[in-house]
Amino acid sequence: MECQRLLVMGDNHGDTESLETVVEETEGTEFDYIVHTGDITDAHRRGVGTAADQLRAIEPLFADLAERGELVYIYGNRDSERGGNKHVTDRYELSPGTQLPKGGAVEVAGQRFTADPDDVGNDDVLITHGQLPEPFYSFDGRAYFCGHTHRGWHRGRALNSAHLKKVRKGYLGAYFIVELNGDDLEVECRGIDEPWTAIECPDHGWYGTQFQPEKFGCRLCKFGPAEALREVAWTAYASHVDEPGEDVIDATDLVSGVLALLEGADDAEEQFRAYLDNLLEQPGPHDPLQPSDGNPTTLVPR
Repeated sequence: MECQRLLVMGDNHGDTESLETVVEETEGTEFDYIVHTGDITDAHRRGVGTAADQLRAIEPLFADLAERGELVYIYGNRDSERGGNKHVTDRYELSPGTQLPKGGAVEVAGQRFTADPDDVGNDDVLITHGQLPEPFYSFDGRAYFCGHTHRGWHRGRALNSAHLKKVRKGYLGAYFIVELNGDDLEVECRGIDEPWTAIECPDHGWYGTQFQPEKFGCRLCKFGPAEALREVAWTAYASHVDEPGEDVIDATDLVSGVLALLEGADDAEEQFRAYLDNLLEQPGPHDPLQPSDGNPTTLVPR
C-alpha cells in the first residue's frame, strides 16, 4: 500500500479553541486521512443539550478539515451523559466526514477502518477511544490510533493521540502528523500553545516514545514503572501465555510472554524480573494476576 499522510487528534471535550488552532496551522496542507479518536463533546458533564450545541460549533471546523482529507472519527465516553443512557447524537448528528461504527468496518477512499479489535486485517486501521493494551503493544494491522488517557504515546504501529482541550495543569494539548509507510509510523507532534517533545527514555526504551511538554520528562521515571509493568504483565498473560485462566503461572513463562509481547525488547527484562520478584515477595491488590472476578492466578517462581 502506498504511503499515507494523516492528521490525528482527539479529546477536545467540546472545546473549539484547540480545533481552531489545528485548522489554522494546517491550512494549505493536504492529508490522505484526518482521524479524530473521540470525546468530541462533553455530554458526560454538561448533558446532551449542551453537547449538541458543542457539536454545532465544531461542525464548521470539521468541515474545514474534511476539505483537506478524508475525515474519519469516533465518539468517546464523554459523548454520552453519565450512565450512558443519552448520547449527543440523540440531539444532533454531524454532517462532515465518516463516523466509524462500534461494530463492523467501513472503507473510506480505499482504506478499511474498524473500531473492532477482533476484526482487523493486515492492511486495516483500527481506531478506538480507550487504549487497548494488546494492540498497543503488539499490532498486526496497518495502524492503531486511540485516545482517552490523554497520554501522547507512540509504540510500533500504535499512537495515542493525547488531548486537545486544556487539562487541569492549564495547557492546551497537541495534534499529530503521521506518515504511514509500510510497517512504520513516522510521528510528528505539534503542541498547540507550547512545544511538545518526543521523549525516548534511555531507562525505559521498551515503553516507546512519549510526547508531552519537555518540562514533564519521562512519566515512568517520575511516577515509577509499576503501572506500565502491571499492564504489560496482564496483557502478556492474557495473550502470550498458554491457557490463560489457569490457577498457577510460572514466573519464567510470564517473562517469556512479556518479551514476546514486546517483540524482544531486552531492556525490559531486568525491570520486569525485578517487578515479578517484588510480587512474589508481597502479593496484593496490585498484582496483575489477581483480577476482580474472584478467580486469581498464583504466580510462582521456577
